[in-house]
Amino acid sequence: TVIALIRDFITTIILFAASYCAVELMVYTAEAGGTTATLKIPMMIVYAPIFIGIFMMNFYTLVHTVQDAMKLLGKKTEEVGA
Repeated sequence: TVIALIRDFITTIILFAASYCAVELMVYTAEAGGTTATLKIPMMIVYAPIFIGIFMMNFYTLVHTVQDAMKLLGKKTEEVGA
């Protein structure tokens, strides 16, 4: 349980850094206002799945970090299936 908590904590920190980069990418894309060459799709739409995916991974890992911390403290929690 301790190793799982350490693993999840490190993963959460790394994903928070990735989340910061995703936010910076979206801000830059919004300011640049570019579009794709042929279909003229805004680049915000192209980069949005990266932004959403990183935040979903961060939430998933954060949930598991809290569950492992609760296990370590001896509290009962419901398991989130993976």
